Amino acid sequence: MEAAAGNAKAAREKYQAAVQAEPRMPHAYAAWARLEASHGDYDKARQLFKEGADITSGNPPLLHAWAQMELQLGRTPMAKQLLQQGLQGDPGHIPCCMSLGEVEWLSGAHDTARKVWQQGVQSNGGACAPLLCFWAHKEAHIHNHRRARELLAAARQADPTHARSAVSWAALEDRSGDKVRAGSLYADAVTALAQDVHCYPTSSGSSAATSSLDGMDWPVGASDGSNGGRSSASAVSGNGSNTSAPAASQKPPRPNRLLSKPSPATSSRDSEQVAPDSMGHEACNTSQPMPVHLLHAMAAHKLRQGQRQEALALLAQVEQQDPRNGHMCHTRGVLAQQEGLGAEAREWFLRGIQSSDLGGCLLCWEGLAELLSFLGQPDSARRAFQQGAAAAAKAAFTSQPALPFAGSSTSAPSSSASVGVPGPGSAGMAAAPAPSLNSGAGSSEGCYPGLTSRFLRQWALLEKKTGNADKAEALFRAASTKDPQDYKTWLAWAVFERRRGRIEAAERAFQCGVEVAPGNPHMWYAYGSMVWKVKGDLGAARAIFHQATRRCPRAAPLWMEWALMEWRGAGDRAVAAGLFQQGANVPPAYQHAPLYEAWAQMEGELGNKDSVRSLLVAAESLALKMRARPA
Repeated sequence: MEAAAGNAKAAREKYQAAVQAEPRMPHAYAAWARLEASHGDYDKARQLFKEGADITSGNPPLLHAWAQMELQLGRTPMAKQLLQQGLQGDPGHIPCCMSLGEVEWLSGAHDTARKVWQQGVQSNGGACAPLLCFWAHKEAHIHNHRRARELLAAARQADPTHARSAVSWAALEDRSGDKVRAGSLYADAVTALAQDVHCYPTSSGSSAATSSLDGMDWPVGASDGSNGGRSSASAVSGNGSNTSAPAASQKPPRPNRLLSKPSPATSSRDSEQVAPDSMGHEACNTSQPMPVHLLHAMAAHKLRQGQRQEALALLAQVEQQDPRNGHMCHTRGVLAQQEGLGAEAREWFLRGIQSSDLGGCLLCWEGLAELLSFLGQPDSARRAFQQGAAAAAKAAFTSQPALPFAGSSTSAPSSSASVGVPGPGSAGMAAAPAPSLNSGAGSSEGCYPGLTSRFLRQWALLEKKTGNADKAEALFRAASTKDPQDYKTWLAWAVFERRRGRIEAAERAFQCGVEVAPGNPHMWYAYGSMVWKVKGDLGAARAIFHQATRRCPRAAPLWMEWALMEWRGAGDRAVAAGLFQQGANVPPAYQHAPLYEAWAQMEGELGNKDSVRSLLVAAESLALKMRARPA
């Protein structure tokens, strides 16, 4: 309580008294160490972690908490050693297993990571739904969908009541375009929830209740049970409490001025009562509140189907349980911005940055920054990114809310203020100095504790847009260091370097991108096009397109671009025609109308009027089908 209230001195005294009274209490050591880390005293934190580990004979949850701090500080070898020690003490400790595998995964050692996770599954009796689900998430991230489906099927077989596995699978199918299958799996998740004796919490007071619009980005190992700490993402929380305790009974934060006025969700255009479909009705009829993550994932599914009102009904259920849920606020803010409602979007984002969940909070800082940039306020947008980074640096080492406005009923900015970010003198902001890329303030060793690669990437794109090339490059580098497996960072960085005319740097970024995501056609397309059109190296481009079409044979745009290169670059119309035909042979769901139009143009130059006519008819037919698809 003292730490949550910001009274560090009193918290230290209580932690010291606790460890003196019971020296073998790992929770107290972990909480005290994380308090020191949150105030930048990493040496003191390490001393406390070491004392606790020595006196508890290498308590795995304590070692895991220590490793998490070292990972935030970029000390990967040290973190890896601690996680290995944790698994020596308990080979079945799921959090250590997850984290050690992730360390290997991020370094590119995917096979080593798979061995770690496989050993963890075997140590837990050969079937461990939380770990299998976590593993599946990683496979899906690199577009290894077949393996991800196998793992999720194994997780569902191991524990049919594990609702999160069904949500993960549903989100995977949703993103793959199989809406029918996704809907069925979301219904399975609702059914599993009714039977789930280890259901994850319903509010974002726990780290387990985070989500994102794609329905996949959350710590799947958290709060899945109480089997001796094995099924909890961390048996040690930052304030000394067990994080596996259900959060459904937690009261939502006291309303402040942002929350006491009419909610943006109840604006006139959405005021009509909309009954959810059968999936939504099931959500309302379960014996316990639906977890906010599941509700949000189902809402995202509805939005992909173009069913806005049904999605809003589900988002309203999230808001009812957790008014400051960062993921819900981000989604509502994005929807408002898409409709041109900038002031309403701002309200949603400002509410979401009060979220106790760091992931949702960062999404809303990012959304606010992008809104301000869109409104022509780049300096305010930059300040939003800086303040989000400062908040993350504080919150990275503590599980209690440590974000601007959190826990306060009076610190919200005035609703009558112009759209922008509260200045340093605003309530709740004075304690969050903006980090500097050069000085390292707000970060340790340039690693930006608490931030995600996505946040750093989006910040870099803002600096790119405003012409601050050096800062953009530094942020792209930081993002790639934070998550070397994030292909979106490599793609954005490569495009940035290409536009700067630094072709060699762009090529290096593209090579990293295709290495971590060889099944992503967009990366290959941009890479091959640059080597052909900018570098002028047809031989190298041809090799890239050959490898790309082997990796992504159903990506019609790749076949089209290769054909265009052979036609316009090499002048070989016969080879080009064969490549166009290859692109036309992809399954119906992957057909690409521009391919037929480009092919028709080439046939027109050859005077083949009949071919031109049939190709243009095919292109028009495909275009009509695309326009008829739901948004």
